[in-house]
Amino acid sequence: MMGLSSHTRPPPPQKIDVRTARACDRSFWWLEISELTGENIVNPHLYKPGKAEIEATRAIAPDNGFRVTTFPGKNCVVWLSPETVDFSKRLAISIKDKKKTLDIEPNLRVLLEDVRTRADRQHPYWAKFEF
Repeated sequence: MMGLSSHTRPPPPQKIDVRTARACDRSFWWLEISELTGENIVNPHLYKPGKAEIEATRAIAPDNGFRVTTFPGKNCVVWLSPETVDFSKRLAISIKDKKKTLDIEPNLRVLLEDVRTRADRQHPYWAKFEF
């Protein structure tokens, strides 16, 4: 029964290109915006088409990194898993105009907290980078 295709989640996308108008829409696969701000965010009860842009791209192998170009917030979190990065290589992250290269290691506390909060046992995140 658990082997049904409807119980399988797709892998994380290479590119995130979304629009939102609600401050509660903060998580998009491997990218989380800490606090959405700006005049494009409206009350969720007043439906208007989304104008707050969020754009991010995951590097294709052999490159190891992420580029977050647009988001209407102050901070963001990039969630990392073996599906999205190679933990044995240095990670290159570019957020808006700031670039950083760092070594990143899986973290058991992050893994357990992610499984607890998202309940996704097929694609858990092993580490995170907070900007």
